Amino acid sequence: ALLSDAVEQGYAIICPESTIRRHHPEWRNWVFPEPDRPWPAAFPAAWKNGDEIFIRRLHDHFFGTDGDSLPVFLVGHSSGGRFASAMGLLLRQSRPFTKRTLNVRAVAVFANTGSRAYFGNHPDRPHRDYPTPVLFNHAANDPLNPVEEIEDNARHLHLSGVPVQLNRSERQPLRADRMARIVGISYAQSRQIYRILHQGGYLTADRLVRAGAFDYLRATSEYRWSRAQWREIDRQLNVLNAGHSFMSDFNASTFRFFAAHRD
Repeated sequence: ALLSDAVEQGYAIICPESTIRRHHPEWRNWVFPEPDRPWPAAFPAAWKNGDEIFIRRLHDHFFGTDGDSLPVFLVGHSSGGRFASAMGLLLRQSRPFTKRTLNVRAVAVFANTGSRAYFGNHPDRPHRDYPTPVLFNHAANDPLNPVEEIEDNARHLHLSGVPVQLNRSERQPLRADRMARIVGISYAQSRQIYRILHQGGYLTADRLVRAGAFDYLRATSEYRWSRAQWREIDRQLNVLNAGHSFMSDFNASTFRFFAAHRD
């Protein structure tokens, strides 16, 4: 939904993956120099700046050197959010491998705390001035990204004069037609999912989803959905529980934030 909304609003979209996945397909994280995290021993030190260089080359490929003045907006989810927060500083700087800078106007960090080492509030690292407005879209019950740390990072940026905004999703009730948004699942099937979870005791009186709902549904449902559909059902339940998942609740807010910092 975020991508389709971006297209409608006239954004040119580039959706890369970490360069390390070419060599290690199981790798899920973006890589960049992180002074507060150890570098994986299995990876050559020369790879540290590989993802940043890749992003710069993609920008050159699509827009050329004449595109350096074009406004750039970074969006990242999970480890991609941490990477985007670092690129909000690094892409605006001259680097040992290039003197060029990109016109990064804002960063949207989904489901991540961002990098304190780059924001400038890491207790064991020198302070640095972070130059880019940051939007945090996060979930109240994300086990990987404590709300307190996200709020602390946002507070630090705000006190440093950096425009910042926080959007937090809370637990939401399951509605009978929720799963019909998944490709291949009908409204009737979505309502059947609702009935199964309700009758099985996996919904509270307020229709909030209880722990174990997905495993119960998969064990009792008569439908033989694809692996991708089951994965999306699990993701939808996770979103409703405000867990670690990409959410579309804040798409409009994200584009308003970008528009406010375009110039």
